Amino acid sequence: MGLGSDQLKKRSRVDIYADILEVIKRRPEGALVTRISYGAGLPLDRVKPMLETLANFGLLTIRTAGESRFYHITRRGLEFLEAYRKVQGFMTYLGTEQQ
Repeated sequence: MGLGSDQLKKRSRVDIYADILEVIKRRPEGALVTRISYGAGLPLDRVKPMLETLANFGLLTIRTAGESRFYHITRRGLEFLEAYRKVQGFMTYLGTEQQ
């Protein structure tokens, strides 16, 4: 089976941020950067600066335990995901209305 055209579409930065937050949300104990990288389908060198950006915007927090850094979604991050899903729903609806 090949990939559909929707799957080949390039993700926007906002889409990637939402994917990263979704991965972190599924791990209430905290997510390690390798798990986030794998879950979001991005290389580590792209994920790390994005995690810093999300932390700077207050969408996630970083907790250190020994050598490990655990990422946790904040209330503001959850609010972002909710708003993102609403906008995606509207975009899907508008896309189907035009056809």
